[in-house]
Amino acid sequence: MEDEDELKELRSKFKDGYIFGDDDFVNFVKNQNANQESRPLSIESIMSVVCDEFKIKKDLIASKDKSRRVSFARGVICKIGMEEGDISLTALGRLFNRDQSTISRVVDGLEKKYKEYAQQYLDIEAIKDLLFQTKTT
Repeated sequence: MEDEDELKELRSKFKDGYIFGDDDFVNFVKNQNANQESRPLSIESIMSVVCDEFKIKKDLIASKDKSRRVSFARGVICKIGMEEGDISLTALGRLFNRDQSTISRVVDGLEKKYKEYAQQYLDIEAIKDLLFQTKTT
């Protein structure tokens, strides 16, 4: 790593300030961190990628459909939208024709399921990776 101040700043973004790995790994983390700081993502791009991944039509996301697949996709959009798009609960509620408490419960439910179902977490992380790849190209 070239600059010690840059390394200190990068470490400050991690719990306890530790990054384990060789210089290549630290540079990888630095580059990934730089890509993610170029936020926010648009809700349109988030919806597009999530709908493609779940093979769902965009109009179903805002519909009254409560099937597991559609509800999960809606939750993924909300979670990524809040984390990566800086989109408020209120804005998401309006977009999906739901009140903000419903959106909040959906996101909280996804976070609890992360702990139970590692594959869902990996799916969401893969979608985030796709979003950042399409944003930079």
